[in-house]
Amino acid sequence: MEIIKMKNNKATSSKEKKEEVPTTPCQGPKTQLLLFLRQWFFLVLLPSFASAACDQVDHEALLSLASKVSSSPPLNWSASTNCCLWEGILCNQDDQRVIRASLPGRGLNGVISPYITNLTYLTHLNLAWNSLSGPLPDDLFSSLSSNGNNYTSLTILDLSFNKFTGLVPPGLGACFKLQVFRTGFNYLSGSLPDDIYDAANLQELSLPVNHISGVISDDITRLKNLKILWLTSNQFSGPIPSHIVSTTGDHSAFNFSTLQHLTKLDLGNNNFTGELSQSLYSCKSLTAIRLAKSDHSEPLPDYDNIVEPDGFHNLQLLALEGCQFAGQLPTWLANLKNLQVLDLAFNLITGGLPNMLCGLPVLTPKEAVDQVERGYLEMPIFVMSSNANNQKYKQLSKLPPAIYLGSNNISGKIPIEIGQLKFVHYLDLSHNNFSGRIPDQISNLTNLERLDLSHNHLSGEIPASLKGLNFLSFFSVPYNDLQGLVPTGSQFDTLPPPALKEIQAYVALQLRTALALKAFKAFHQYIQLRRDITGRSCLLQLSL
Repeated sequence: MEIIKMKNNKATSSKEKKEEVPTTPCQGPKTQLLLFLRQWFFLVLLPSFASAACDQVDHEALLSLASKVSSSPPLNWSASTNCCLWEGILCNQDDQRVIRASLPGRGLNGVISPYITNLTYLTHLNLAWNSLSGPLPDDLFSSLSSNGNNYTSLTILDLSFNKFTGLVPPGLGACFKLQVFRTGFNYLSGSLPDDIYDAANLQELSLPVNHISGVISDDITRLKNLKILWLTSNQFSGPIPSHIVSTTGDHSAFNFSTLQHLTKLDLGNNNFTGELSQSLYSCKSLTAIRLAKSDHSEPLPDYDNIVEPDGFHNLQLLALEGCQFAGQLPTWLANLKNLQVLDLAFNLITGGLPNMLCGLPVLTPKEAVDQVERGYLEMPIFVMSSNANNQKYKQLSKLPPAIYLGSNNISGKIPIEIGQLKFVHYLDLSHNNFSGRIPDQISNLTNLERLDLSHNHLSGEIPASLKGLNFLSFFSVPYNDLQGLVPTGSQFDTLPPPALKEIQAYVALQLRTALALKAFKAFHQYIQLRRDITGRSCLLQLSL
């Protein structure tokens, strides 16, 4: 009985084991078919479904754009994949329409395909900082209007820092939701299309460094939401539109302006002429004004008779360099409570330096400096160095507090009140007619990095107290009537003596703190001055 039972158990075990053996593809055509269909789905059907998720019109428009440009490495845009997953592309979730195309600084070369206008759901188009060239398509905007699409969703259009040529095409006014339009740093020419002033929601109009010409129409007042107007370094001419800052005509009511939201105005390096309207003083939202290198040939505006005390209340940068302004420095400059950068260099200003100008609030008490938002200015600006032909761009928010009054005809003594500007970093009084001694109070400017007093009539010795300026990296005093010793200690000990053959051409004391210059700290430099044939003083030698 036991034997029989064991045999039955063995048989049962064998049967169960047989049922547990898994099948393999070799064991039946049905299984093979299922596996084949599974692989075919993932390799063929699934990519097709993914591609179908992107709108076909948008898909083809982007492929057309890709066919006109090249880049290294190339874009991952493939006809067989979902365009919503492509680099720089974003689609909405509802119907997978392209709403953003953002490829700044991607190294794109080529031209813009006109089929880009088929991206009718686009809200952001950013192709800045590339090498795209050629003219902008003539129908870039107008074709959208003619087919009824009107680019109704477009809010930001940035084509700056490329190599585009030709005209700004018409039709931009149909983009009634457009808030930001940037095409600066290209080679665009001609005049602005009239309908650009129909873009009523425009907040930023930035077209700097092109070859755009003509006059600015008074219709610009229709852009009532404008915050940034940046047209520097073009070929605009004629007077600055009087209605940019229109008032009621009542000097006591200068609290109204047509562009009441305007915060940054940069019209520098153009060919504007005529009078600078007093009504500009009424724009209380302005944080930056730059009208550099325009031919106004008149005194600085006299705002002293304006009853309204809060004009320019928020102004932090005032740059009017190279405008041929004449006359004396107006006293209203001292009322600019938040001013950090004042640039009136390369003008025809005469008279003395007002004592009250040395009390600009934000440059004196630390509390005021702490309250100023240093990110107030995003746009770059043309910065003119001591050489009028040597210009460069910087971010305004990175410009240190500074006063530039060089290359004028300002005379008299440098007031001792200059020592109140404790938070100024750059002070340029060069190429004027200042006389007398260098005030010892300059040593109170403990944040000073650059001090240029060259080409004046200053006399006496260089104050020894200046050695306490621990951040000083540039100090220029040639072409004065100075005598005596160069101060020793601190930054002055890092002064490298120039090569003997270059001594007479040495026009500035360049102070540096690099490790390589520490070897010069053992030297004691003496400055000896002599008259040249013009009667001015120049640096003759450094004796060790």
